[in-house]
Amino acid sequence: MKKMFAALLAFALLATVAAAGEYVIGYANMADTDVFVMKRKEAFQSEIAKDKDIKVIFSDANNDNNKQLDQIDNFIMQEVDCLLVVPVDFAGVSVGIRKANRAGIPVVCLGIDADGLPRDLGQSAR
Repeated sequence: MKKMFAALLAFALLATVAAAGEYVIGYANMADTDVFVMKRKEAFQSEIAKDKDIKVIFSDANNDNNKQLDQIDNFIMQEVDCLLVVPVDFAGVSVGIRKANRAGIPVVCLGIDADGLPRDLGQSAR
């Protein structure tokens, strides 16, 4: 619960950075079939719905790491302002996070850290 609150707080702070125009968040979920993961997603949706300047694009990797990496690539091509990832695999997601960071997109992981990356990598707004 503390991690979920921290993530919501982080997004609230990031949203204040985007004072002008729409702020777009890419939400790369590991699986929409997992009860706990869906509760987290629903809580996030509920909080984000309060701010009409924030748009969230959701994706479901269906527990497939390669699919999640493709979805992260798609979010990068869409030039989202921030990426929220619920990783399928803590080691496999690192590649996608590095790509997003090179593109200037901050990334927040929920649930688990990404293997081989410092906890604060990509946490600052662009």
